[in-house]
Amino acid sequence: MKNRQRRYKAIIIGAGKIAAGFDTPQSKKILTHAHALKKHPATDLVGFFDIDRLAAGQAAKKWGCQSFNSFADAIANKPDIAIVCVSSEHHYVVLRQLAKFKLKLVICEKPLTDNLADSERIIKIYKKAGIPILVNYSRRFDFVVRRIRQEIASGRYGKVLAAYGIYNKGVLNSGSHLIDLSRFLFGEVKTAKSFYRSYDYKKNDPSVAGFLEFEKCSQFHLIIGDSRLYKIWELNVLLEKGSLNFVESGIFLEKRGIKDDEIYAGYKILSKVKIFKTKLDRVMLEMIKNAVGYLNRSALLLCDAEEAFKDQKICLALMKNK
Repeated sequence: MKNRQRRYKAIIIGAGKIAAGFDTPQSKKILTHAHALKKHPATDLVGFFDIDRLAAGQAAKKWGCQSFNSFADAIANKPDIAIVCVSSEHHYVVLRQLAKFKLKLVICEKPLTDNLADSERIIKIYKKAGIPILVNYSRRFDFVVRRIRQEIASGRYGKVLAAYGIYNKGVLNSGSHLIDLSRFLFGEVKTAKSFYRSYDYKKNDPSVAGFLEFEKCSQFHLIIGDSRLYKIWELNVLLEKGSLNFVESGIFLEKRGIKDDEIYAGYKILSKVKIFKTKLDRVMLEMIKNAVGYLNRSALLLCDAEEAFKDQKICLALMKNK
């Protein structure tokens, strides 16, 4: 007789788009925390709490679970996992409240908080409480990205020559994803300088252009667009043996090798683009798999609070040193 898989009860704090709104139970793509919890065989979505009761009620009806009238009502269900999906300016208060309860894991949308000192406090509080935090820097959970990381580390593409990232809608909100993915691929940041900024998102979160040096990428250019015109997020990597480009927010990976130049003899050029689809449209489920694996003691967290703190620190440094 097979052992029954342990199940984990989860609540979601916040009932916005990333929590419940980007997809439906019938969608093939898994774009929300609710959908991921519903899909994973070891998690049960108990319900939503939001100060907007109407939003919580609508989310609960959509995903077939409860809506709670208060934070205390949500916690009274004795969840194992709590997922924080409120606006970043409210992360600190919500995380402080959750630390008082006997949770097995807290999952938090990025950034950890919008204040570096608050993030340090949260890390200390959670260490003392013995509660781990998993932060949703989503591209780390894409196994295509993790395979590319292994291939870069193995030397398959040769040395990283340079890279550049293009983003908009705030350095903390969107740019931190570029910083995190680049740290994941190239190691820690050695230097970071900013040159230009644009207030295309929030007043306290400008989009910042700059230059960074990573352990395995000596020249990295951070380029910004304007989210009031259109959304953009790309990471382009130039290597000794070709190039790797994550485009359309990382949904597609473009690979180019090297070939002989057919026009100018004796020269080498980059070959035509080969396009591969990543698993970005299912990383929410992969994140829950990572959470369950951690709780079952079969996996390490792919992005804990300390990793998210490093990203936040770099983003805030870029905001300040202009």
